[in-house]
Amino acid sequence: MSSQEATRSAHYSFTLRTDRSPGSTRVLSQQHYRAGSCRTLLLGGDQSEEGQGFRGYLGGVVLWGHARSHDDLLKGPLDDSRQPVLAMWADVTEAQQLWTPLKTDRFPVPVFFPSPQRELVSPFLPPPCGLTSCDNVEVIQGYNSHESLRTPKTLRYRVVNLANSDSSQPTVSTAQIHLQHQALNDALRPYNISLDLSVHTVHNSSLRQRFILSNCRMGKIGNRQCDRECDHPRTGHDGGDCIRLGPCYSWRRRDGVCNPECNSILSDYDDGDCCNPEVTDVLRTCFDPESPNRAYMSVQELKEVLRLSGENMLNVFFASNSVREALAGTATWPWAKEALTHQGGMVLNPAYFGTAGHNSTMIHEIGHIFGLYHVFKGVSERDSCDDPCQETTPSMETGDLCADTAPTPKSKVCHDPGPVNDSCGVTRYLDTPFRNYMSYTDDNCTNHFTANQAARMHCYIDLVYQRWLKPRLPAAIPLPPMLIGQTADSVTFHWMPPMRGGLYQRYSPPDVDQVCEPSLQAWSPELNLYDSNVTSPCPHPHGCTLTLSFLHPLVPHTLTLWVTYASIGNPVLANVDLVPGPGEALGPGEALSLGPQHILCDTPLTLRLDTRGVAISAVRLSTLDDRMEVDAAMLSSGPASSLCSSCRPLLYRVQEGSMLSGRSPPLTYTLGQNFCGDGRLHLSV
Repeated sequence: MSSQEATRSAHYSFTLRTDRSPGSTRVLSQQHYRAGSCRTLLLGGDQSEEGQGFRGYLGGVVLWGHARSHDDLLKGPLDDSRQPVLAMWADVTEAQQLWTPLKTDRFPVPVFFPSPQRELVSPFLPPPCGLTSCDNVEVIQGYNSHESLRTPKTLRYRVVNLANSDSSQPTVSTAQIHLQHQALNDALRPYNISLDLSVHTVHNSSLRQRFILSNCRMGKIGNRQCDRECDHPRTGHDGGDCIRLGPCYSWRRRDGVCNPECNSILSDYDDGDCCNPEVTDVLRTCFDPESPNRAYMSVQELKEVLRLSGENMLNVFFASNSVREALAGTATWPWAKEALTHQGGMVLNPAYFGTAGHNSTMIHEIGHIFGLYHVFKGVSERDSCDDPCQETTPSMETGDLCADTAPTPKSKVCHDPGPVNDSCGVTRYLDTPFRNYMSYTDDNCTNHFTANQAARMHCYIDLVYQRWLKPRLPAAIPLPPMLIGQTADSVTFHWMPPMRGGLYQRYSPPDVDQVCEPSLQAWSPELNLYDSNVTSPCPHPHGCTLTLSFLHPLVPHTLTLWVTYASIGNPVLANVDLVPGPGEALGPGEALSLGPQHILCDTPLTLRLDTRGVAISAVRLSTLDDRMEVDAAMLSSGPASSLCSSCRPLLYRVQEGSMLSGRSPPLTYTLGQNFCGDGRLHLSV
């Protein structure tokens, strides 16, 4: 830009746009700015320490050497007989005419990108502390305001009850099941939610007599450190890592007797004697995690053995805790990848199921299934005193994302807690929701959900669990139609897409608790020593491998990997192989190698692919880092994929005097009225 052009007068301006606006409203100040010279035009920020920059989408830049009125601006940036000094769009159209295309210290080299297609209406994104559209404030307010969205819903669930082969010794009794079912429906019925019970009894003595651990990964047993979630007599106290019974003398090993003092990882579990069914009762003494006769199994292994689909109903399993934990239950979040699979569902301690004083545990966990957080999330589950999601006042954008539950610390007392003195200072909490089912108080205290919580539950049922419904309901559209344009004799509407479909099928960020930190929610060679898909440890030169198979083979355009933790330097991945689907042109066992890959734990790795039309069914990752953790892998096809052939834009027909759906709030509008997004100023400030 020349000095002469830079000194011409211009206005400060900025634009405003809301989720419900199809266009931006441009606002111009009445003040001019003048500059003696212009050497640099910054688009997007200068990355300086002062933080001069912005976050967002830059559609284009237009600079005029003369003043233009607001009405002139509404006509379009180039709708003027006097040409602007500079006009650039996101695709840098004809950039060579504006910039000198020389690679020197003074001039940039133009890089061309396709102009992104403009969205007609912004997506209804969650707030910064949310994850899905059911965390969007407008969406939840729609569920709160329109009773038709909260019509009665009945969902199927299945209690998975292990028993001996002769039906004896079931994990929970019939009386427990029916008592818990009654308590569950009594709690949910006021909010137009009920559950339909079925019982799946597994007659298998081998499974019934094993100790099922609720929160222990098998790779942690016997790893030379005491893991509290694995410490139990039936695991040999974490394979001997937590308690050692005494010295094991060499002459006592392999003597045909299971010697307790030798039954640990340090003595190779008495060299196998304690896992030999001809020598001992292995269901009491076999602690070796590599033995098929071991006395315990994880709840993940139980789910894998049973493979009960979670697509059409909620599965409820039972498992026990270690001696150092008091876990009453766990649940799969609706946004988790496992939500509708055989690895999802709910896990309860049988002592907290259908027993006196413990009926609210399942009610609490069903709240998690339907997307509810703890009421103390914004206080006791914050990451730090500066956590932007901490809750200081009731809010739909922080804490538990419900504005009708006041901030509260974690507490088990049935009254407001006293002053809390923690690392963030002394705080007194009043009118706390200690009677809410999503608190940690006992059965004799908890008695309700709130309106915001009920709205969130209905929203997640519509968004994720429609196949659990009995009967199925039409997809809900939680907001009224939006007016996005009008002429003298017509109007144009936009509907928010219906709430439907499992979130696990969609693009989502890692679901580990904290990226760049070790997590139990990711795949790792160290934590999957006995998983058939993982080879470990990681020997040179090829390392250990993890093979991830996809439900549908496809011809991919991109591969995205979320590697959320690594303990060695790059390249973390020694190799990435694309495994062709059955019947593809490559030879048996052959794969397409992408070579070593550098990884950043807080940034997904996306690789553009050209497989020459070969469909890919799996990805094989190789690493020398046995502590590396992989959270997710995603293959993305182009729009020509046969898997997308059934995807079509939704078309609606609106007739006079009729509504779109009983589950879509109506819109009342008079032709000619102003509307949000019409691009006009309705008042001056």
